[in-house]
Amino acid sequence: MFRKLTLGIMATALLLGVSTAVQARITDPANDILATYTGVQGGDLDVLSSEVIYDGTGFNLTATFNGDIRTTPGAFYVWGFNRGGATNAPFASIGADQVIFNSVVVLRSDLAGPVGGAVNLIGATPSSTPLAPGTATINGSTISARIDANLLPSTGLAPSQYTWNLWPRVGAGNNNQISDFAPNNSNVGVVAVPEAGSASLLAPTLIAALGIFVIRRRNPKVA
Repeated sequence: MFRKLTLGIMATALLLGVSTAVQARITDPANDILATYTGVQGGDLDVLSSEVIYDGTGFNLTATFNGDIRTTPGAFYVWGFNRGGATNAPFASIGADQVIFNSVVVLRSDLAGPVGGAVNLIGATPSSTPLAPGTATINGSTISARIDANLLPSTGLAPSQYTWNLWPRVGAGNNNQISDFAPNNSNVGVVAVPEAGSASLLAPTLIAALGIFVIRRRNPKVA
């Protein structure tokens, strides 16, 4: 009986702690600027780590670079998402044929003011939604933003199943303006964490189970 109760408590604890148990952040080697890139090689164009966390209502994007952001004028950061059924792989010519996407989130490190950007949906009828200045924040070499899930509607996958890749670039229009991919030549899945409300609903169950366990340990005759 004790063993079953203990296993139940452990399972509940794991459910409550899933957001910290999952390794969300991917790492990318330093100084791995693409050989095909022809622009200025600033540290803010070299990805060191990145993550995308889905919290039930939105996507939290974070990336850290090998130098302070806003070092390179004109640099911006693109997260490409596969929301399901993506076939767009425009980077095969530079060795990134496994980076596929059907939408992008673009964050611009405007030297003159707050960071803004856009969400672009790619398909038969492409569309773009501007992001308000200040949507993203910069802290030294790290840029972060939260994108509402409504801006990235499903095209087959559940939001918790979306995959993504990040690439910095300077200018748009040519693949030789892309400085790095993270991961190097693949997509990676978003990390889904339970909403705070869901975790709080489980908390009373865990507390009650722990209380019963303590009582029975102190008095084995308690049924």
